[in-house]
Amino acid sequence: MKRATTILLLLGALLAAGLSICAVATAADLSSAARVHWSFQPEGGTWKEIRVPAGGWRAQGYTCDAGVYRAEIAIPAFRAGERVHIVFAAVNFGADVSIGPDEAHQTRVASHINGWVPFTADVTPLVQPGQRVLLAVDVKGRRKFMANGRYTVPEGATWDPMLEEGILRGIELRVVPAVRIDDIFVKTTLNPDTLEAHAAVVNDTGKAVSIRVRQLLVPVGKTDSRYPRVPTVTAALAPGERRELDLGRVAWQLGAASYWWPNLPYRPGYTARLHSLALTLETPGQPPTAKSVRFGFRQFSVRGNHYELNGVRVNLRGDNQQEADFGTDAYGIKAGFGPPSGGNLGWPKAVDNLLRLNFNVMRIHQIPATPYMLDVCDEKGLMLVHESPLRGSEGGEDYAAGKENFLNMDRELVLRDRNHPSVVIWSAANEWTDPIRDAMKVIRAVDDTRPIIADGVGDMGPDVINMNHYVNGLGGMPTTGGSVRPDRPYGETEAVWDRDNTWQGFAWMATSVRVRRLKGDADLRNYVL
Repeated sequence: MKRATTILLLLGALLAAGLSICAVATAADLSSAARVHWSFQPEGGTWKEIRVPAGGWRAQGYTCDAGVYRAEIAIPAFRAGERVHIVFAAVNFGADVSIGPDEAHQTRVASHINGWVPFTADVTPLVQPGQRVLLAVDVKGRRKFMANGRYTVPEGATWDPMLEEGILRGIELRVVPAVRIDDIFVKTTLNPDTLEAHAAVVNDTGKAVSIRVRQLLVPVGKTDSRYPRVPTVTAALAPGERRELDLGRVAWQLGAASYWWPNLPYRPGYTARLHSLALTLETPGQPPTAKSVRFGFRQFSVRGNHYELNGVRVNLRGDNQQEADFGTDAYGIKAGFGPPSGGNLGWPKAVDNLLRLNFNVMRIHQIPATPYMLDVCDEKGLMLVHESPLRGSEGGEDYAAGKENFLNMDRELVLRDRNHPSVVIWSAANEWTDPIRDAMKVIRAVDDTRPIIADGVGDMGPDVINMNHYVNGLGGMPTTGGSVRPDRPYGETEAVWDRDNTWQGFAWMATSVRVRRLKGDADLRNYVL
């Protein structure tokens, strides 16, 4: 990962294009690693020191179902018209955020329900430059969200008593312009090859403003002078308006060498082809600001009863990975899922090993991957089925009582991760028919570029791509494959368990894919190596 180098290249390209760019924002780390001292009061307990994020409270020995975090933080200098945001990477599962000069004078600034996805608290009206304030986060774990003895939040691992809860992954304080770009979404299509982009633009002022958005395509890692010119777009924003701005569509004439391809057959040192779209926002009387997004040019689509990547038939073969098998908040705190460090080669080496096994896909099962993990898969060329934490297994979740939370989860996860080219399929839920059709609508509203599947359910009709689990029963030798049909892809996407961690299971994984492939299965993922 060379994010700092990429940012410098982007700014250099923008300056070379004649654009004078100010800093995008001031950002300050509010985690314990930045020497911010956090205290925690478990429900019914007393205040003690705690590290943030550090896997939440269960990873640090607390067995409570709720608690309050607090820390004194410094507000940096900011100018009139700028906004001060506190951005949480993830809090499981409910958070009420408050801020004030001391414990007795706190004002709630944000509330959020759902885990593993980011949210923002705007504290601007309550802070002054240079001030020190007390930040408090009242967190409720999954057992505080129950109805009829079942969860009303998507928690992903009903069976796991040590599932992560509390503040996870990280917190940042950011100073951002009142008129800004909050999000970018790049869509790519083939035959004809086109690129289109959309940006979420925000006017957090009390007056109407005119904006101009300039676009520039920038290479990532390799140079390419043949990028198409992308148009400049203008718009007028009303006071307080947030708008999804269409940035236009352009022809892409760089050919197949510019496409995102997986690393198959495996080649050591392979780096997938990636690009970046850099935007600058110009507002009269204000310095321009910049925001960019990395993407891969590729199209993953359904063709009859199989999938195609960039117009080439692709048969998926791989495995399913469940974070809870590795421990509390393993994706956030275990060395094997992070950058190389010490004697551990980290997630990049794990992805290499999966590709060397001739896997071309991994289902990130139930617990969402971190953005870092997705970045590595983008770069190394491993395709992913990205699954939400909606879990029907064991009857642990109540869709009717928690419908809003479940659908918000799918929407927020897709919004976070839709620019990652390695994500080729969304799995809307695991082994649960109740939310599927509603979830499909929610996902398509924010990303209409990928197939959506239901993993581990029976046939729901021609409008749902469903994948079978354990066709030959638990612990049975998988020989049958998914239910054959001509109109949609089919496959068996969990098999072998609970023989998986034996030599017998390993041999079955190695040989049964070919047996089921002869029956035409488009997607074969065993469970779990």
